[in-house]
Amino acid sequence: VYMGQILADDAGPRQGFFLSAVVAWIRLLFIGYTVFFLVDSVGRRRLTLASCGGTAVALGCLAWAYHAKAAVLPWKLGALLFYYMAFSIGLAPIPFIYGPEALPTEMRGKGVSLGMFSARMLSACFSWAFPPAIDAYGVHVVFGCMAIINLGGLLFIWCFMLETVGISLEEIQCLFANGDSKVDSRHKHNV
Repeated sequence: VYMGQILADDAGPRQGFFLSAVVAWIRLLFIGYTVFFLVDSVGRRRLTLASCGGTAVALGCLAWAYHAKAAVLPWKLGALLFYYMAFSIGLAPIPFIYGPEALPTEMRGKGVSLGMFSARMLSACFSWAFPPAIDAYGVHVVFGCMAIINLGGLLFIWCFMLETVGISLEEIQCLFANGDSKVDSRHKHNV
């Protein structure tokens, strides 16, 4: 939300509104395409790695664009569109799929609830902290920090996220309970 507003402030109210609407529609199309066509064929781990890496690159480009005072079109809008597309292919839909798959049946409801609650609380904190951080440090520094955080997330996903596509829920439970199972050796680093 704030990234679109920052772009709108740079582009002017009329053009900013139009650009925000275009970005929103493109994001919805990518989420829909990903959920319906890519999640079960490409895999959750690959999409999440691509998504986290792509958002890191896009945020780095946004940091550069604001630091260099680049034009809204094509630099800032292009980086923002790339961010939304990258976010939409993995980081947006996969938590809703992966969390329920990874947790044992007896913990699934509470675990997914806790995970989604935590995600929403962090999102609220981030939304609250974003404007003061921009005022204190500048847009380019905030986007640069976000890029670094996404690189950390990329490393975490690479090291710890197991692929679950094509595996039954029973096998997934074995996969997470028993790190040296046959399922694990087939799918852990399926990148």
